[in-house]
Amino acid sequence: MGILNFWKNYSGYFDYMPLSVVFESWIYSLVKNTKDPYFGFNVILKIFNLIIDLLISLLIIFLPNLIKNTPTIDLNNRILISSMFFASPSISFISNIWGQNDSLIALFAILGITTFYLKNFHIYSQIILSSFFITLGFWIKQQTILALPAVFSIIGFQKK
Repeated sequence: MGILNFWKNYSGYFDYMPLSVVFESWIYSLVKNTKDPYFGFNVILKIFNLIIDLLISLLIIFLPNLIKNTPTIDLNNRILISSMFFASPSISFISNIWGQNDSLIALFAILGITTFYLKNFHIYSQIILSSFFITLGFWIKQQTILALPAVFSIIGFQKK
């Protein structure tokens, strides 16, 4: 089918966007020849989601160092907030029990919004990077589009 022919061949069966289907097909291709491909698929998907949650936790810790004009937040407080996020029952339930990829779209939304605040980046580079991350998130799940008002308001404030 391919990502470019997704809508042409769309049968109405999928409720996810094409990049999510491609991603899950890639995971299945890794485990399809094992004894229990269903178990292997679940394990790899949940490990991937755990890694994404860990990346978001690390962003919480290290992103304030990369953002311009940020109030200084004590490292211990950032580690505490990051730990609270990572240990949150709702995050664990969605990512690791259900195996949903909502953390991945959250990661792309965070990257898309915070791109505008990175030090030493020109506004056009920020717009291109932000568009890239938001688009990736949108092609996984449509909820990423909810980040667009924040992106547009940031662009508007930076133009003034």
